[in-house]
Amino acid sequence: MIFDKKFLINTLLIFFIIYDISFIRFPGLTSGRIAFFIILLKFLVHYNRIKFDKKTIYFLLFLLLLFLFSIIQYLNSLDFTQSSRILWFSIYSVLTPFLMKNYFSGLKDFLFSFLLATSVQSLITINSFISPGFKQNILNYIVIGGNDIENSVYRAIGFTSTSGAALSVVQFCGVFCGLVLLKYSNLTFFKSTLVWVSVLICLLSTFIIGRTGLICSLVSIFIFFLSTISFKKIMFFLITIIFITQINFIDILENQTQNIAGFKIDFYLNWIEDGLTIGDNNTVKAIQDMPIPPLSIRTILGTGEVFNPNTMKNASGNDCGYIQTYYSLGLVLAFLFYVGYFVFLFTKSKYNNLFIFNYLIVLMFIIEMKEPFIFKYVFPFFVLSLMLISNKKVKETKQFCV
Repeated sequence: MIFDKKFLINTLLIFFIIYDISFIRFPGLTSGRIAFFIILLKFLVHYNRIKFDKKTIYFLLFLLLLFLFSIIQYLNSLDFTQSSRILWFSIYSVLTPFLMKNYFSGLKDFLFSFLLATSVQSLITINSFISPGFKQNILNYIVIGGNDIENSVYRAIGFTSTSGAALSVVQFCGVFCGLVLLKYSNLTFFKSTLVWVSVLICLLSTFIIGRTGLICSLVSIFIFFLSTISFKKIMFFLITIIFITQINFIDILENQTQNIAGFKIDFYLNWIEDGLTIGDNNTVKAIQDMPIPPLSIRTILGTGEVFNPNTMKNASGNDCGYIQTYYSLGLVLAFLFYVGYFVFLFTKSKYNNLFIFNYLIVLMFIIEMKEPFIFKYVFPFFVLSLMLISNKKVKETKQFCV
């Protein structure tokens, strides 16, 4: 499969979309936009092969109205961020999965492509973490988004303009692909081993990128273990855990990072430990301390602001996706968007009644409380693509149910 031309092209398109690379010399011409243009061009040539159901058309019309309302708000605020978010959400998170669903012969094909793309990126991020020179080469050519800390010595970057928590969630999607393949596909021992290695590499990348993807990955792996309990597997996992505990990863990490100027292993370990602490950690405290703009006529109707054009800072003062959208679109439109999107996703999953889809939907709306991950497009693209491709009747794909 890996040497199949169509498979490699599809994997490359996925890589371009989910990592949306923006080069310093051509910042507006991102890899995601190039990939979408190629997909759209192919769709226009074969336009009669793809049909949109009524519920999807209604949701797209709703997004169009929402976009028009945001334009009106933009005229008042002069901040185009929310309008841009809605536009690219409609393109990447809703339209693109429909346009791409026939590119794959089945769900297994899509999962392998996505897993390969994230595994390659994982190797790049790991290399950028242990090799300052390699990291600097990336920074010389690619625009890296995110907060200032993402460019520090403590966080890895990849061959992508996405960084931090957003990138870690993309890598989590790769981990999830591997888990689904292991649970529901009849793989040979060789392929199972490759998938396990890929899952571990993607998991390792979340350790050095961001804690959101790491926590999502660990929770999903825990659920995977619970759902596959058997005596043989318990013994296998026990032996694996015993083997892993014999490896001194701290010494290995310290040896690999000793030449990185300014890097202190204790700072990094505290950063990881804090992220895995439930309830009382710096992230939770920071979110709790962020202000929530009070209800007023202005916030009910929408300010149109995400970033203050004068200060170039977070206009709402809160990183939560719900708060940012509420402050920008207004309480009414924000409520309609999130409820409408939630219902739309469940209309796509109800035909299969699959636990994994409902799990992903709930997870998506949970992590939205930390950052606007829905408007970072990749997780919604991944979830809807899984749903649409799983609806195809392919003999090699088992019915996924738990």
